[in-house]
Amino acid sequence: MKVSNRPRRRAHATVLGGRSTRNTNAGTYHLLMTWEPGDVVEYRHTKDGAVWWRTPARVIEDRDDLTVLWWSAGTRYERAVVTDRMDHLRVIASGRWELEAAEWMGGDALHVIPAGAPFSLWPFRSPDHQLVGWYLNVQAPLVRTAMGFDTDDWTLDILAPTDLSSWSFKDEDELIEGERVGLYDADDVQRIRAAAEEAVTMITAKPELFATWAAWQPDRAWPPPEL
Repeated sequence: MKVSNRPRRRAHATVLGGRSTRNTNAGTYHLLMTWEPGDVVEYRHTKDGAVWWRTPARVIEDRDDLTVLWWSAGTRYERAVVTDRMDHLRVIASGRWELEAAEWMGGDALHVIPAGAPFSLWPFRSPDHQLVGWYLNVQAPLVRTAMGFDTDDWTLDILAPTDLSSWSFKDEDELIEGERVGLYDADDVQRIRAAAEEAVTMITAKPELFATWAAWQPDRAWPPPEL
């Protein structure tokens, strides 16, 4: 794959639900961008429109049914300043935070995101790039922007072994704390738990999706993406 840091975007008339819509007052379609493999985009987590985490990411696939993003160890990104995971919940709930620069540690990140899904699939790999397990991150469905994609982490996640023979929830205590500090209300928690169950269903319903991305490897000559 030819690697490029220059976005090459193609416009298409599609919005939420995969249907084209039209502003009947203006008589024009809302145009969103589809990205080409190799493009570098900005991938952000936001709360009520405010960015609390963002990273450059290389587009591996961006199709009608799937978006796949990758970045390597050493990628420079920004995150909200917090002291620990519980403090993160309180800070984001407050709506007031500062961003700090950080460097991605612990190996490459590959995020496989089915269209419209409230979760993403992350293959966990060892330092020698062998698959060691799966992480299903529960999050808001992707929203396309002029710069890339927005989402929002929803705290509750799922862990599964390489053979997908079992699974377990992760961070249920943080979801409870998130409701306690006002980051989520009762309806939010219900929605998040339903999204987690949808992710669990994917484990048995789409084994071929996991198999495809378990075998995928990046070109080791690729540099960390930059915006």
